[in-house]
Amino acid sequence: LEEAPCGLCGSPDSELLVVQHWFGEDFRIVRCLACGMIRTNPRPSAAWKASFYDPNCNGLAATVGRDFVYAPAPDRLPSYARLLRFILEFVPPGKRLIDVGAASCVFAGMARDAGLDAVACDYSKEALAHGAETYKVETLQSPAEEIAAPDASFDVVTIFHTIEHLPDPLKVLRELHRVLKPGGMVFLETPNYQLHALIQTRLRFLMPVYRFLTKKPLGLPWVPFDHYYHWTPRHLCDALHGDRVHPGGG
Repeated sequence: LEEAPCGLCGSPDSELLVVQHWFGEDFRIVRCLACGMIRTNPRPSAAWKASFYDPNCNGLAATVGRDFVYAPAPDRLPSYARLLRFILEFVPPGKRLIDVGAASCVFAGMARDAGLDAVACDYSKEALAHGAETYKVETLQSPAEEIAAPDASFDVVTIFHTIEHLPDPLKVLRELHRVLKPGGMVFLETPNYQLHALIQTRLRFLMPVYRFLTKKPLGLPWVPFDHYYHWTPRHLCDALHGDRVHPGGG
């Protein structure tokens, strides 16, 4: 694991919310004392995350019934359909869309079938090969922080359940803005940890009830082994509007 300052404001100062033990590690979920952003710190290094997503090292995907580590959980497919219907209320067919953090590329395939000119973007060569073969979509192998596309290339950027996994969220948001055409739209989805934080700090008396009802002995599912940042609506708005900027960032 590696120590890192807050990716939203750059402060190294934090207070502990909870410690959870996963995969032989004690993961600390902390809240920034300067801006309130919640993050995992110390967090998994790049090498640790690479092993986590390697089926030879981690059998987690098989235990939840997936034959491919990047495949979405079955309940994500109806969610993707709802998201696509929502996007199509604002975006007419024929517009250029890039799905960043595309994983298995299923959403890009659905967008293409709905009439959008869709591209699946992911850092994983294996995930994109699966998507190209299974869904016959155009693919782009790039990390979210450095998308291999010219400025103002896309009318729509989608990034679903990806930004919480990335170590430099402001860099990612700047890159999404760079590849977006003027007047384009970004559709971003990430878990809302606001209630988690409230229960962890002010409503701790609810924790035994939560454990009893969910049969989760570790308590709230912070997913600290895979999520670097634990967003709330306020902090996401701060990041999108540039109200809080990492030193040296923009």
